[in-house]
Amino acid sequence: MPTNVEIEIENRMAEYDRISSALDGFVSKNALSDDTGFSLQLVAEEIVTNIIKYAFKDKAAHIIKFEVAIEGKTVHLRFSDDGAEFNPFNAPAPDISLPIEKRPVGGLGLHLVRSLCETVRYSRQDGRSIIDLHLKIKRRI
Repeated sequence: MPTNVEIEIENRMAEYDRISSALDGFVSKNALSDDTGFSLQLVAEEIVTNIIKYAFKDKAAHIIKFEVAIEGKTVHLRFSDDGAEFNPFNAPAPDISLPIEKRPVGGLGLHLVRSLCETVRYSRQDGRSIIDLHLKIKRRI
């Protein structure tokens, strides 16, 4: 039974479907709960969307590397890209106590990622931004 998946996609949203399909297979083969699968999909889509929208200053094709693996009682997600250096977890959390019409646009997706993950970490290595996330595993009963 595979416990890890590695995929490289181009920086186009149409490519995200490959990650989504791989996550569906990963969840099924590892008997993860529907809740865990939903959280994995939500987190992956948010991170990949942010990378595609904001990391690249040019219109050239770039490679985004994605990995997912079981590590003990967590699922480890890793995203890597050669875009601009940016730590999304340094951004301030949105003030969700404000009425919707008074909230600034943006930041809610990353807030959701932080709330779903046990750990979030950003690093920069060899010209690549690396985002490591850990989500607690819930298995199907």
